[in-house]
Amino acid sequence: MGFKLNAEQTLALNKSGKFPIGEVSHDLVESLFSWIVGNMSVGKKSFTLIISSPGGAGIAAIRFATLLRTLPESVHLTGVAVDECGSAALALLQCCHERIGVRGTGFFPHHVQCKLNFNCQLPMTEIIEMVEREVATARMYEHELAQLQAKRMGISVTDWMRIAEHGERTSGAKYLTDDALRLGMIDKVVDHYQIF
Repeated sequence: MGFKLNAEQTLALNKSGKFPIGEVSHDLVESLFSWIVGNMSVGKKSFTLIISSPGGAGIAAIRFATLLRTLPESVHLTGVAVDECGSAALALLQCCHERIGVRGTGFFPHHVQCKLNFNCQLPMTEIIEMVEREVATARMYEHELAQLQAKRMGISVTDWMRIAEHGERTSGAKYLTDDALRLGMIDKVVDHYQIF
């Protein structure tokens, strides 16, 4: 579930150059990007993402990666995974220049999930077409996410898909920090990271 911060704690983090990442959504990406751009306007170039997240919308992580491409190369992001770093949050972590995992953090990669809502009174052929379109879209998103993460981790897309498959078949923490380091999900493991 990730840890929860109140508004005062979040503001204190933001003022110190840190941005807490909870569930990954379009709103979170908009807030994060606006915060980075706003701080750049006063001369800041280094930012830290404190990631404690079960994941969220993969398309929002793709969107963040795209928005980062519009910033000057002098902007530096450090990602610190604390407690849990699931699916879309793991993709956000891969957007960072430096990726840190606090010992004991769980990493939860898996394949893109999709949900369908449809009128059950539709003809079966229309329902099948809807399912096929949704699956095709989910696979497109997953390919984009797999490319993003595999490139940053220094592995092939095929290897990333194997890691995601392991995540689908295993209950509980899929990978802990030492595994994440070995697999290239993070650059280093720390025993302690002071957030405040």
